[in-house]
Amino acid sequence: MADRGGAGKAVEKAVRTSGKTKDEERNDVVGLVISALLTVAGAGLTGFFSDKAATARLCVFPEDKAAACSTVVAGVPGVRMTCVGAPNAQGCINLVTSGRAELIHLQGEEQYLAGTSAKLVPLVSEFYGSSVGTSYFAVAVVDKAFCDQGAGKLTMASLKGARSCHTGYRKTAGWTVPVGFMVAQGIMPVVNSNGAVQTDAQSVASFFSETCAPRVTSDGPLRGGAAWDGLCTACQGNCSETGPYGDYQGSLRCLMEGAGDVAFIKETTVQDFAKGGPKAEDWSVKAAADLRLLCPAGGCATVDMYDSCNLARVPAYAFMATPAFRASTAGQAVATALVSASKAPAFLAKAVGAGLLTKDTKELRPEASSFEEYFGASTLAAYASMRKLTTTASNAPSAAPSANTASVGPLDASSVLVPMAAPSGGGAKGGLNGGAVAGIVIGVLAAVALLAGGVWALRRRSARRSGFSAYDTSKGAIGKDFSAPV
Repeated sequence: MADRGGAGKAVEKAVRTSGKTKDEERNDVVGLVISALLTVAGAGLTGFFSDKAATARLCVFPEDKAAACSTVVAGVPGVRMTCVGAPNAQGCINLVTSGRAELIHLQGEEQYLAGTSAKLVPLVSEFYGSSVGTSYFAVAVVDKAFCDQGAGKLTMASLKGARSCHTGYRKTAGWTVPVGFMVAQGIMPVVNSNGAVQTDAQSVASFFSETCAPRVTSDGPLRGGAAWDGLCTACQGNCSETGPYGDYQGSLRCLMEGAGDVAFIKETTVQDFAKGGPKAEDWSVKAAADLRLLCPAGGCATVDMYDSCNLARVPAYAFMATPAFRASTAGQAVATALVSASKAPAFLAKAVGAGLLTKDTKELRPEASSFEEYFGASTLAAYASMRKLTTTASNAPSAAPSANTASVGPLDASSVLVPMAAPSGGGAKGGLNGGAVAGIVIGVLAAVALLAGGVWALRRRSARRSGFSAYDTSKGAIGKDFSAPV
C-alpha cells in the first residue's frame, strides 16, 4: 500500500491514543479538519487584505519618469508603492478616476482641473517650512522707491504702463493669480485682437509697457503652443523658462537688475534671495528693507507683512486622490507612510531628484480638507477669472481662430492638458495579486490533503474496531478483504 502521508499519520495517532468512542473520534477528526480549513482560509484572507491595504500606484507624467519614480517610492516604509506613467496631468487624472492609479502629484492649475472636473482631494501636501504651513502667498514686489513716489496712493491700477516680471506664463503665483485678480477687479482690460495669441497674453502685454514671462505651455502664449515676443520684451534677450529671469528667483532678479518694476512671486522668495538672505546670489544687490509689497487694497507694506498684503494664499503642491481612497484604510496607510518617509533627508533628496517633490519641500503633511478649502477662495476666484478670459476669447468675433487653432484658455481640460486615451482592455481596479493567489491555492491544497488524511485515518480506525485489517504487517500480505461480508 502507498504511504498515506504525514497528515494522515498524525491524525491516526491522535485518535488511536484518545481512548474515545468511534463517534467521538469521528467528531474530533471532523472538528480538527474544519479548524484547519478555517485557519488556512483565515491566514490567506488576512494576507490578502493586509496586502491590499498597503498598496498604491502613483501616476507621473510624462511616462519616462515612471522608472525613476518606482525606484524612489520603493523606499517608502510600510506600504507597497509603484509608479505608472501618462503623457500629461490629464492622462494621470484619467487613470486615477478610472481606478488604474491611486495618486497624482499636482500644482495649482493641475489641482484646479483635478478638483473641479474630477473631484479629487488632497491626500498629503508639501510643507515649505513657512509659518503658513502647506501653502504660500502670491505677492507683488516693488522697489521701496516706487512706493515712496506714490505718496501712499498706490494701487494695483498704478502698475498700468509699468514693466512686469513673471515667474512664467500661466504659472500660479507669477501669472494666474495676479492676472486673474486684475481682470476680475476690472484693473486689466481684456484684449483679444489677435486670433493667433491667447487672450491672457494679449491682455498682459497691453497693460504693461514691457513684460518678461518665460515659459511655453501646450497651447500658449501663441495658440498651438509656441513662444510670443510680446511676453519677452523685458527678458534681456533670453525668454526661456530656464533662463536668468525664469521661475521665482529669476522674477526677483528681473526686478533687482532693473529690467522690471514689479515682480510677481511668493513671499519666501524675497526672504531667501534678497541681499544677505540664505540663498543670496551675485545679482542679489538689494536687501529686503529696500523692497516693498504692493497691496491689493492699496498702499505698500514691508516684505514681512505678506499675511495681510497679498494677492492670494496659494495651495502647495499636493498628492491628490479620490475621496474614497483617502477615506480608506489603504489611503490612510499611504498618507502616513509618505509623511514618515519625508522626514528622512535621503528620501527627500531622491524624491526631488526624480521630480516627485519640489526643491523647497521640507516635509509632507497629511490633508483632510475638501478641495475648495485646500485651494482657497481667493485662488479659486483667480482661476474663475481666467476662465472668463477663455469665454471672452471663444465668443469674440475678432478673435475667431482658424479650424486648426485651439480657442480655449488655461483652464480647459482639452487645451491645457491633453486627455490620454484610455488603454484597451480595461485596467483592473483591484483584485488578487500573484502572491495572494499563490498563498490561497497552497492553503487550499494543504487543507484538502489534511482532510483526506483525516478521513483515511478515521476509516482505518473504524475498520480495526470491526475486526478488519487493511494490511497485516506480520505476514506481509492482505489479511482480510474489505468486500467480504461481515
